[in-house]
Amino acid sequence: MDNPKELILSFCLIAFIAISGCGGSASGEPASSTLTENNIPTTEELTGESGTDADPAPEPKPETDTETDPPTDDSAPIPVNFEAAFQLLKRATFGPVQADIDQLMSDGIETWVNNQLTMPSAYTSTTDGHLTHLERLAQVAIAVEPQIDWYPDNTANDSSSNYFDGRQSGRTDIYQMSVWFENALHGPDQLRQRVAYALSQILVASTSDPELDRHAEALAHYYDILARNAFGNFRTLLGEVAKSPAMGTYLSHQGNEKTSADGLTLPDENFARELMQLFTIGLYQLNGDGSPKLVDGNLVPNYSQTDIEEMAKVMTGWDLRYNNRYGRTNGSYVHFMEFNPEHHDLGDKLIMGSAISDDGAGGDLEQALDLLFQHPSAGPFIGKQLIQRLVTSNPTPQYIARVSAAFNDDGHGIRGNLSAVIRAILFDPEAERPVAKNSDQFGKVDEHLLAYTRFLRSFKVRPIDGWRLNADTAGSPVNGIYSFNNVRSLLGQAPLRAHHVFNFYDPDYVPQDSYYRDASPQRVLPEMQLRSANNIANLFELTLLNRNVIEINELNRSSSLAEYVESRNAAGNNGKGNWNGTRALALLDYSEPLKAFELATDGDTNGNFSQINSSDVDENGFTAKQRGLDALLSDLEHRMLGGIALDPSSREDLIHYLDTDNYFNTGSNNKREAIRVTAAAIQYVFISSANMVQQ
Repeated sequence: MDNPKELILSFCLIAFIAISGCGGSASGEPASSTLTENNIPTTEELTGESGTDADPAPEPKPETDTETDPPTDDSAPIPVNFEAAFQLLKRATFGPVQADIDQLMSDGIETWVNNQLTMPSAYTSTTDGHLTHLERLAQVAIAVEPQIDWYPDNTANDSSSNYFDGRQSGRTDIYQMSVWFENALHGPDQLRQRVAYALSQILVASTSDPELDRHAEALAHYYDILARNAFGNFRTLLGEVAKSPAMGTYLSHQGNEKTSADGLTLPDENFARELMQLFTIGLYQLNGDGSPKLVDGNLVPNYSQTDIEEMAKVMTGWDLRYNNRYGRTNGSYVHFMEFNPEHHDLGDKLIMGSAISDDGAGGDLEQALDLLFQHPSAGPFIGKQLIQRLVTSNPTPQYIARVSAAFNDDGHGIRGNLSAVIRAILFDPEAERPVAKNSDQFGKVDEHLLAYTRFLRSFKVRPIDGWRLNADTAGSPVNGIYSFNNVRSLLGQAPLRAHHVFNFYDPDYVPQDSYYRDASPQRVLPEMQLRSANNIANLFELTLLNRNVIEINELNRSSSLAEYVESRNAAGNNGKGNWNGTRALALLDYSEPLKAFELATDGDTNGNFSQINSSDVDENGFTAKQRGLDALLSDLEHRMLGGIALDPSSREDLIHYLDTDNYFNTGSNNKREAIRVTAAAIQYVFISSANMVQQ
């Protein structure tokens, strides 16, 4: 095969086919920017109001609003080996990095998790220097396009209440996506960010609604809700989700109108239905272990169409703050929605047999959410999905029951404590590495997005400094800011960008393979729905050197980073194309695997790869390059797979190909040859079944 990309991709396709039969900043510091502390937009500036109105105190009953501290344990930590540490970090972060592995092996799993649960964040402290998603979005937008008025006079009666408006630029969506990647790649609160992402796949809001595509600030506000409440109480989370402008827009209860006087126009049922079906209790009554309750052998529905209609009445009267007319889309997307009693369906409601009284001030919404929160199906319904998103696709009934019990009571009499739920999921006996490793049903197929963030973190990703958007951009070039441009088209998914409210995939998806279909109960493999031929090829393309990956050693081989950035900026300013077409303004570093390759090839790491084309063989019959390739793959198996070995036959074939193909034998240009070999090996390991399955 003449084209090296085609051969590597063929390896990748075989690896993906194998998956269907399975049983189942490196520094940790946020990326900096050229903005100073004096011009970082505050919460008050973003929302145009003083106080904490942008992130109001939650409203549920006091007993559901308590977040308990993790239990203390003075005993010595249980030793954790490298493989177990790596696998836990695959579940609990956006990719293992050496510093986290070392910390986890030193402290033990329980201490590491508890430290993550209690560490300061933008949501627990106003003085720790961390920014919320919305605050960072505004900071990035101002830095990249300073000529834009991001706080227009859009509150008519009170100009002092101006707030951040993402409609001012067609690139706000890219800025929001880039901020998400920054948090995922460099946020020290990895577990919080990882749980927030899991919650975003259950409580789905998406840019598939055109209004949210224009208002990326609504997505930032929504993701802050998920991250702020990731370790809090599920009831608090429900209340904030229900009143968020993102969810109100996405599921159309923003501006929901009461029943008309003639009875011909009825309240929109969209949010009412999905709130029950997808966000809280599911279609059918569940036992504590997630199994369906049966009466005379039949499933028992949780609610009826009448219940949906009654719930829809509860969801009337809520609209965007500062809207110029009820139900329009000209209000704020960075404040919680406000209640308008004149548009609310007054009168008591009857939902699932429980009376909901109406106080004329929106209190019926709180009662309805309380009803769903207290429902016996809530614990197993939410608990199972969080297990699936974090650990394994097919948890046993016993595993679900233990997590459901933690949802029902955290040990202190508190229901819905998500910190307790997360601990129960990560500390469960079935999730322990020796148990999981020996179970043919344990594990899950990796999501493309998580595989991608893990790849980026494995190679010390950082922003490219000095880039400018185009010739019209005023001000200085920006530093410390990513630009991730429409990666969904290559990944097949992106956060807060699902194609519909059912997420990127069905949590109950059963492949046609008999191993899954004929099992009792049937085995599911949700993420396998992402594995289209097009998505597989696109995922591979994201790792192509010099196309969607900018790597520092390859860059320095012919120029410097500063020269490269200047040439790209100049090309854009001359109308010959600019950074807009680049998928990811992110810089990777392959130095460590290159050193492993050269040390085995040359016996040193001076960067000249002098023996790469030597025909001399050692006592085992291997050339220097063959030894280097073996060492390179060993390094990548450690760095990217946590010590899991590639399939021996595929490994042997890959070494032979990288050793003999003309593309990887450049003659006198030894460094270029070494970089090509290393980049291709990384591509294969990235797309291999060993990497794309979590077990």
